[in-house]
Amino acid sequence: MRGSMKVLAALGILSFCCVRQASADITYHVNVAYNPDITGTITTDGMIGTISTGDLKTWSLTLNDGSNTFTLNEANSGGYVQGTDLSATASQLLFNFDGTGGYLFFQHPAIGANGPYACFINNATGCFHNSSFVFDPTENSDGPSNPYLSMSGTQVIASTPDGGTTLALLGLAVAGLAGLSRKLSV
Repeated sequence: MRGSMKVLAALGILSFCCVRQASADITYHVNVAYNPDITGTITTDGMIGTISTGDLKTWSLTLNDGSNTFTLNEANSGGYVQGTDLSATASQLLFNFDGTGGYLFFQHPAIGANGPYACFINNATGCFHNSSFVFDPTENSDGPSNPYLSMSGTQVIASTPDGGTTLALLGLAVAGLAGLSRKLSV
């Protein structure tokens, strides 16, 4: 009975740790090397699983085509998620490029305003192709001056720099609890 209570206490501490971690904001780093490149950060409210527009808190995404740059952020652009193809873990933002009509879209000065945008999409409508980072939306996305990145399957589009550290610390905590349990039972 006493050993069972220790195990339950250890599981309670472990679940508190994980729930607390998931409820804090998480900042993911984006680094997609293509022309144009997209780098920067997306911060969510810490939701793990399917991400919606309401889970996006802040973003700062720089589009760079080699000669020009433009930064999209929550002060100068809109952010929008459609469908259920964007998901999050504690260390990664994932997009299912084989999904059903979903997209993650950031556009200046607002969604639908015909300004520079970054879009992850899984069909050939809306943002034109599977992934588009566009400076001049008046150009046809099939044109040579406005390339697109074709992706398939579920891909990591952003990750935390300390994702491995978080998991390692969690593993050490479990090992420590196991050692403490053995020590107390002697």
